[in-house]
Amino acid sequence: AAANYELVGTPDNHTGTNDPCRITAPTSQHYGNHFGTVALLSAVENIAASYDSLYPGIRLRVNDMSLENGGLFDVGNRWRQGLREAHAEHRIGENADIGYTGIDQRNRCINIRRPILLRIIGNFASGRTIEHNDHFHIRMR
Repeated sequence: AAANYELVGTPDNHTGTNDPCRITAPTSQHYGNHFGTVALLSAVENIAASYDSLYPGIRLRVNDMSLENGGLFDVGNRWRQGLREAHAEHRIGENADIGYTGIDQRNRCINIRRPILLRIIGNFASGRTIEHNDHFHIRMR
């Protein structure tokens, strides 16, 4: 993580830790879900720095990149190989999720200006960005 973004989403990143936007603990039990290629990590840093230059003090929430050695995420604690799971693209460190909510200087959850963030993402991500119900899924390929 850096001054302008937080790595969130592992089982210990819920209420009472570094993610004031999470109400309940994640159901998945995997740790170490913030590994990525140099290109992805650079894009995340550039996206967060660009957003911070417009809205100082708002940290982006970055979740699920890839596990340390790649492979299938334990979505819902099922470990079902061969099925298209929700995080199928997060296996090789070229994807990340950036939340629609960020964290302000008082460590409160705050809405992100989505159209502006989407434009910023377009400047740094090389693949098509998907809008999910609570985050942007960015791609580097």
